[in-house]
Amino acid sequence: MPARRTYAEVLKEFTDRNYILLDGEYKNNKQKLRYKCKIHNDAEQGIRFNDLITGHGCKFCGEERKFENLKKMAFEQRTPETEVVKEFENRGYKLLSHYINAHEPLKYVCLIHPEHPLKIRISDLKAGGGCKYCAADKTRLGIETARQIFHDRGYELAELVYVNSNIPMRYICPKHPEKETRITISSLKGGHRCSYCAIENSRGKLSVHYNHDLSDETRAKDRRYDAEIHAWRKAVYERDNYTCVKCGDDRGGNLNAHHKDGFAWCVERRYDVSNGATLCETCHRKFHSRYSNKDNTESQFVEWLKEASE
Repeated sequence: MPARRTYAEVLKEFTDRNYILLDGEYKNNKQKLRYKCKIHNDAEQGIRFNDLITGHGCKFCGEERKFENLKKMAFEQRTPETEVVKEFENRGYKLLSHYINAHEPLKYVCLIHPEHPLKIRISDLKAGGGCKYCAADKTRLGIETARQIFHDRGYELAELVYVNSNIPMRYICPKHPEKETRITISSLKGGHRCSYCAIENSRGKLSVHYNHDLSDETRAKDRRYDAEIHAWRKAVYERDNYTCVKCGDDRGGNLNAHHKDGFAWCVERRYDVSNGATLCETCHRKFHSRYSNKDNTESQFVEWLKEASE
């Protein structure tokens, strides 16, 4: 069993480490001895003797050593500024600021776009980052490429200059050459096409709602499948300025085109715009509530409208 340390031996160990022992007696190794570091003598610390002789000591000195070691390691691992400059030059850039560390953005200019100063960290540069204007140039289409994109989709581009993919461009649709048609490259690539063609392809037999199982006789009785009735209804609305001729309601979405001489019996006037009148849903319901839905006549409508105006 090793001999117990004397106080003088303990004191010498503290003194050799540049510490000031504050306790005047040493009892055993379990005792936590109070001391001060001569470098950081404003703080009292405590330590067991065995911990002291195994390398432990002033925590403030330890933190400073740790910080210095990190600085030394960072400096040793730091990329030399000459290599940083070379990294920029290899990419066609000119470095404008001094290299500090990998986290500090460096100011530079691209030799292709010297009018636009930029900033980037060396780590981002090595990872593939760089001049955003060069990146935009690579993705920007030329007018000839844009013209080819329209041509591949059956259209003729009517513009002389291409700006970007989000600017609507005039083009000619062979099915509607007289129409003013515009579309962006983005929309064209996304599958959109001529709006007039789209309207035509959604009508009649081309409509997804067209029921091919219905007979022509059944379809003739159903105004939902009558293209002429749709055109007649629109003409009636436009003539009446989309306003109920009875109450003056001009709100959108609640108007009906009323046949003065009934649609069912007066075949010759089914598509006669003069046989139509714009009514709001409320007035239309009131008219048929009074005169029913069968065999309506223009004289009934004139009578009802006259009463309403008095």
